[in-house]
Amino acid sequence: MRDVFISYSSKDRSFVDDLCHHLRRANVTFWLDRVEIGPGDYLRQKVNAGLSQAEYILAIISPNSMASEWVRVEIDAAMMRELSSKKVTVIPLLVGDVKHSDLPPDLQGKSYLDFRDGGLDNTSELKKLIDFLRPDLRRRKELIAELRSGLVGVARPELKLREFALSGRDQTVQQAAITGLAAIGAPTSVAPIAERLLDDWGLNTINHAIRQLSKLGAEGLAGLAGATFWDDRLTGEIYSILLQKLAAENAFMNYVEKQSTGGKISLLSMSVSLTNYAPPLVAAAARFSAQHWFEGADVPFFLPKLPPSEVEADKATLDASLPGYTEMISRRLARRGNSGDATSLSGLTSVYEINSTLFRRI
Repeated sequence: MRDVFISYSSKDRSFVDDLCHHLRRANVTFWLDRVEIGPGDYLRQKVNAGLSQAEYILAIISPNSMASEWVRVEIDAAMMRELSSKKVTVIPLLVGDVKHSDLPPDLQGKSYLDFRDGGLDNTSELKKLIDFLRPDLRRRKELIAELRSGLVGVARPELKLREFALSGRDQTVQQAAITGLAAIGAPTSVAPIAERLLDDWGLNTINHAIRQLSKLGAEGLAGLAGATFWDDRLTGEIYSILLQKLAAENAFMNYVEKQSTGGKISLLSMSVSLTNYAPPLVAAAARFSAQHWFEGADVPFFLPKLPPSEVEADKATLDASLPGYTEMISRRLARRGNSGDATSLSGLTSVYEINSTLFRRI
């Protein structure tokens, strides 16, 4: 895909070369016949392909182009596309000694950019053109589409998608990368999605990560289980999803029903249901993450404290099914306990005291 197709007469090559120079500096991509058409190519096929693959058509209107039958054919084809798409695509650029009345009838009603006085030294008109094309927006649109597709054709796409999911502050781009990871659907997708879930900003993206993990089977549910108690804003939502997805697990559901009162369940019972009664992979994630949140500090009453041998067993289970997950949990959650910083933990204690009452079961 190109930003623009340049329709012009070869006699205006000097102006077009200068125009291409300015477009290139502004990161505007362009289709130019003498660059795109090689020896032996079918001209009409190449031109039609160029027209269809360009976002806009720059029609260089000059006495030379008005005398060119080929330019008129290109403009007619471009205007037909504009009419059918109901979207402005043809942008006339007036150059040289050409009058408005010289324009083809289809172009006479269109607004144009006037380079007749001073050519490309007329910076105000050139700026108007660049501002209208906004190549940065098209690049972003293309990037988002590529990310959502899972970066098809890219070697080890999970690494690149993880980079986009965790970098910057553009939540639309991050969500597109998370969608792409889920589209890949491999166990290696779980760790980077869960890692974004453990960030403390961008609630829309965090919720998107929760939804995408819920689509990734037992591996995705394990990713959710490991983050259930990470953020008190999300505990109820994550646990509700786990309830829905694990509805066929008899041991888990029987325990939940026994511990529920009036459709509600305590944090302690939520924790026990995940660490003791959930399927093995989900339980391993819940137990393993619990040890890393508050290790070296006071462990909240609702999280289990396991002997090292059991933690290692859970780690082995997770490493076999979810590459990179335990390393990510250890790295991202260490600051909640392994640092031994009492000040950093003091604020968390009240969070769990406040929310250790009841969560509504959905």
